[in-house]
Amino acid sequence: MDKKCVIIDDEPLAHEVLEEYIDKLDGFRVVASCSDALEAFSTIKREKPDLLFLDIEMPEMNGLQFLQSLQKPPKVILTTAYREYAVEAFDLDVVDYLLKPIRFERFMRAVDRFYETASVVSPKESTKLIEDGYLAVHADGKIFKIALNEILFVESFGNYVEINLADKKLVTREGISHLEQKLPQELFLRAHRSFLLAINSIVSFNRTSIQLEKRTFPISRKYQDHVLKRLGELG
Repeated sequence: MDKKCVIIDDEPLAHEVLEEYIDKLDGFRVVASCSDALEAFSTIKREKPDLLFLDIEMPEMNGLQFLQSLQKPPKVILTTAYREYAVEAFDLDVVDYLLKPIRFERFMRAVDRFYETASVVSPKESTKLIEDGYLAVHADGKIFKIALNEILFVESFGNYVEINLADKKLVTREGISHLEQKLPQELFLRAHRSFLLAINSIVSFNRTSIQLEKRTFPISRKYQDHVLKRLGELG
């Protein structure tokens, strides 16, 4: 189902730019465009949008005042020509703060942040999924429900993590250490700061490396004693 967007801005050109950008996205549609807070208030009640693109400098009531007036606001990306509101804006838990003129690549980064905040699985839900043998992962703007027994290994690349399954790979911004904490220790083994391996996928090992079916992984000194102890216990 498409994410419903409302644009709130008193500048016609700002509406045109945002509508053009949003039109390029799959899964998003503009359901209303408003020029002031009063119009926006009734529109939000009626449309129940998923995301607001909200200007700050508007007549009668500015965007921050309007946002504070909403009891249960949707996700908000602020759009403004003024930098000085940034601290106050993020105190209101906005998704992002875009400075005009808005470049498309910067707009896309804000949308990516929206996906991350809008698709979060609660800790309680995440724990229940793990207990049922699944992991919820945010990738490509979606939540994937992965069976734990399908994961071969996890590899870290800077700010990203690649989860390797038998038939595909998923790239997520979730850190490898965070994934290590979530995944059952009896099923997964950290052998290196960049690698987390499924124990059932291990074909062989020695003191310095672990062999999976199609790839060999190094065992770093930091993890060596723990890895050899764990694998020795399994033997």
